[in-house]
Amino acid sequence: MAPVLGYWNLRGLVMPIKYVLQEAGVEYEDKVYQLNPPDYNRESWLKEKFNLGLDFPNLPYYLDGDVKLTQSLAILRYVAKKYGLGGDTAEEQAVADMVSCQIFDLRMEMAYLFYTKWNDDNKKDFLNNSLPGKMKLLENFMNGKKFVLGDKVSYADFFLWETIDHLLFLTPDLLKEYPNMKTFYDAIASRPKMKSYMESDKFIKFPLNGPIAGWGGKMEDIKIRYPEA
Repeated sequence: MAPVLGYWNLRGLVMPIKYVLQEAGVEYEDKVYQLNPPDYNRESWLKEKFNLGLDFPNLPYYLDGDVKLTQSLAILRYVAKKYGLGGDTAEEQAVADMVSCQIFDLRMEMAYLFYTKWNDDNKKDFLNNSLPGKMKLLENFMNGKKFVLGDKVSYADFFLWETIDHLLFLTPDLLKEYPNMKTFYDAIASRPKMKSYMESDKFIKFPLNGPIAGWGGKMEDIKIRYPEA
């Protein structure tokens, strides 16, 4: 039986897991729970939440035979290691984990901004004062590297790519000042399976966040990056 990956009909926390599964050529069931206007009813998820055998019921979840996981990073690392995208040595695994933890910290700051602190002043503070330092660290780290582990792709690359793509919806010119990150971003986007997936109807372009978010959860928010949308 094919594995099952469950999540809302938005990008949120799940997309790096999907990218790894696509890269590895894994056939899986993409179980999408609807969270749509006007009432954003969660009933499709709530009626199944406690009937899936999950120790900590939540979204995303991943069912793979007797393995039943929640927590996005746990799932991401599990599928990466199972399908050869977690690093081949202890050192590579540690570097991939280190970069992923760095990205996770940034994602948590982004989530706090989008869900709790969203206003123009806080947006400007994040873009002008917080984000540049974090981007500079990533830019320096990627100097001379094609991917996080050098010439070898890993799950950390897809986590990093997804985070940068989220940021491009907020500040479309972000990568102009970071040539190493621009080269990295383009290298991941042009990988054949990644490119094919993004061009398919399975790919979720938007929304990024849930409907209660101050930004990224409503279709009008896409206009910063795509004014014609």
